[in-house]
Amino acid sequence: MSGTRKREVVVGVDGSDTSTAAAVWAAGEAHARGATLVVLYSYELYAYGSKDAALPGSIPYEEAQIAAAELVDGVVTAVHHARPDAKVQPRILHESAGTALLEASGEALLTVVSSHGHSPRAEELIGSFAVHTAEHGHGPVAVVRNPGANAGPDPAGATGPIVVGTDGSEVSEEAITYAVEAAAAHGVPLHVVHCARGSDEDREQADLEAALAGRSQAVAGVSVVPVVIPGKPQEALRAYCAEHGASQLVVGTRGVSGFAGIVLGSVSRSLLAHAELPVVVVSPQDAS
Repeated sequence: MSGTRKREVVVGVDGSDTSTAAAVWAAGEAHARGATLVVLYSYELYAYGSKDAALPGSIPYEEAQIAAAELVDGVVTAVHHARPDAKVQPRILHESAGTALLEASGEALLTVVSSHGHSPRAEELIGSFAVHTAEHGHGPVAVVRNPGANAGPDPAGATGPIVVGTDGSEVSEEAITYAVEAAAAHGVPLHVVHCARGSDEDREQADLEAALAGRSQAVAGVSVVPVVIPGKPQEALRAYCAEHGASQLVVGTRGVSGFAGIVLGSVSRSLLAHAELPVVVVSPQDAS
């Protein structure tokens, strides 16, 4: 993550309880990073020229503005109730929420969205908006399905380790870079987990340890724990996080088995849908 230091954590809200919970979690991330939390709400009025157009100065236009301000004020109040010292900047835009959040993600050190769905289908379980943001965001994107009991006694700080999944791909290396910085910010250990599938686990453990040599020295105070476990990544990573009380899970968009054109791989998509803790998705450009 080189270049100009980014100083905003952006959370997209829509007035739902889940998005408010995501905002509270995002406040903890912003606090740990010394960043400002931007509470972003964006909406579109009726198209100009239609019979239902909400023109500036009209009653529908004014009502929409009032409703938007009340929605954002409610989220900011909830954040300050949980984290009185949070630096919060409300931001209301007049464009589609998806477009606004993707644009903001390019300037954010982390973009946060909530997971809404309840369908057995993976994309609907995550929520199509969350999937779209994780796939196309211009920086790391956290999908908050459940803030988790290991976020600490208050939203400010995680107490459980941060877990990052790796398969040796370039994308997973960038995920590790992000996770090292996150672990340093929170003052927690980083567990770098590789899922071996029927190969020599001892050899893979040695290879992983060699690949991670120097990572803990890269950022002072970070304890880096290399771990090789058996099983399919989707199930093995979830089980490992639960067993070790992880505070968040970091993954790349896709690994060595990814196909061109498929931005969010099957492992990342499954973890977003089913992991009972916040999942941060790091894409190739995020470390540039």
